[in-house]
Amino acid sequence: MGLINFIKKFWENDDIVMADDINRWEDGIDNVATGLNDHGADTVRHITNAERVAWNSSTSVATTAPLADNATAVVGTNATAARADHRHPHSFPYGNRPTQTVTWDVNPSTHAVLNALANGESVRILVAASNAALGAWDSASAGVITRRASGDWFMEVWRQRTSAANPVAWRIWQGGAWRAWSFPMLTSALSTVNPLAPGTAAPGTSANVARQDHRHPLQTTITGNAATATALAANRTISLTGAVTGSVATNLGGNASIATTQANLATATPLAPGTAAVGTGTRVAREDHRHAAQTTVSGNAGTATTLATARNINGTSFNGSANITTANWGTARNFTIGGTQRSVNGSQAMTWTLADIGAAPASIATDTGWQNIALASGITAVANRTPQARRVGNVIHIRGAVNGSGASVGTVPSGLRPVGQAHGYVVGSLIVGGGGSGTINQVQVTNIVVTIATGGAMTITNVGGSFSNLNLQTSYFNS
Repeated sequence: MGLINFIKKFWENDDIVMADDINRWEDGIDNVATGLNDHGADTVRHITNAERVAWNSSTSVATTAPLADNATAVVGTNATAARADHRHPHSFPYGNRPTQTVTWDVNPSTHAVLNALANGESVRILVAASNAALGAWDSASAGVITRRASGDWFMEVWRQRTSAANPVAWRIWQGGAWRAWSFPMLTSALSTVNPLAPGTAAPGTSANVARQDHRHPLQTTITGNAATATALAANRTISLTGAVTGSVATNLGGNASIATTQANLATATPLAPGTAAVGTGTRVAREDHRHAAQTTVSGNAGTATTLATARNINGTSFNGSANITTANWGTARNFTIGGTQRSVNGSQAMTWTLADIGAAPASIATDTGWQNIALASGITAVANRTPQARRVGNVIHIRGAVNGSGASVGTVPSGLRPVGQAHGYVVGSLIVGGGGSGTINQVQVTNIVVTIATGGAMTITNVGGSFSNLNLQTSYFNS
């Protein structure tokens, strides 16, 4: 709004109105309109100084702790303002549930209110006055039980008095039972001073507790010469008593030896042999002691020529009057010859037969007569000369001749075969090959060997083709 230097007031009817006057009036109207518009747009509340003083005197800040949360919300009636950094006590989502009075070992899974809690919901509790695990707690200790998301319960209780050693305790219900109590805090403050050096033992008076990693200073001073002692301040006597005696006075500045004396060595002559007895003496015999010779005996022990009662030695009676030869060796022993075992104790002669030891008899008179030899495939007997074997005594006789081809001739009957080793023999020469005697392609073979195995198999060697009139005659011992 512009400044008007000259303002005419109190106009008369015959005053002359000039152009400047009209312009001045219009400027005034414009200034008033601008001021009204500015005032209408101003949103700040303007007060007078008196109003300001009255306002300031009617406002004060809180000097008491904020109230704890309550289940029921209220506007409040206090005119004091809360401070910007105020803090309300800790609260839990108790809802509208009333405080439950429970015992220390309440089973939340069967308690109507506790079991009805949803996961994360809590309820205030009052518990009994004492518990063995917690000691004597004040009457009606307060706490809270919360159902956890895992489906178990968490109990936390607080002591009423502030001087309690463990003002807070909690535990968890799991697996159908409460677990052990835990104490998350202590009322005693942690130490802030260095631990004391070792000295006179005392329980102490401080209410603070030592930190887990505290360390006391080293002990650097002691009384006497204990820190560097190489000997005792005064000699001491070390004595031995009992069966061995002796003593020495020493300050232990070096090694010490004690001259000892055996206190209970025998001083009397050893007793002569007699009736056996434990004895009652308290002394010990010397290493080189000697008992008196025994000069008398009872009965005939001193001049006996025979035993009072004979004794058997390996089955033979002996009284000492003469030498003896025992009837047996005492303990029997087993002897095996061939395939036969016999128990021998020397009390009698023992024999083994040839049959016992598996040997053939010296002579066998039996004649088995001629028995046919079983011919192999492709082998035929020469007319009137059938291959046969016969046993007369210990000798086996073979006769006959064959035609055919191949190395296998036949098998000798059982009982007529060689014993121990095979029997081989040379049969002379043999015409091999061709269609008959004197024909082309016939070959005369010499040194033809016939072998009879212990199993009875009869074979020939040195024959390469077919043959005729092979003479098998031979003899051998069967033993």
